[in-house]
Amino acid sequence: MSELIGLPEPPPMGESALPPGTFGGVSVLVTGGGTGLGKAIATEFARLGAAIVIASRKEEHLAAGRDAMEAIGAPVSAVQCDIRQPDEISAAFETAAHSAAENYVLSTEIRR
Repeated sequence: MSELIGLPEPPPMGESALPPGTFGGVSVLVTGGGTGLGKAIATEFARLGAAIVIASRKEEHLAAGRDAMEAIGAPVSAVQCDIRQPDEISAAFETAAHSAAENYVLSTEIRR
């Protein structure tokens, strides 16, 4: 059987399954958004219209993420945050909420 029953065809390679503007007017807080998987998540949300708030422990990762989002024309904020510290998590949410007028999504990158 060469066809999958009941499943739509995936979008062409390099295209999103969601239409442009899906996340317009929304800010997305991405922990680890300056490198690797977190940066890829932030980039895709930005391509779909979201303003991005990047959280990372390291300033160089914040700068890399900020530069990547600015390069594609996305509004971006960055906040230094160690997700193991409750006060820093609160500050990251405050930044996201302020930039989003309370319309925000949280995306986390978990490492063990």
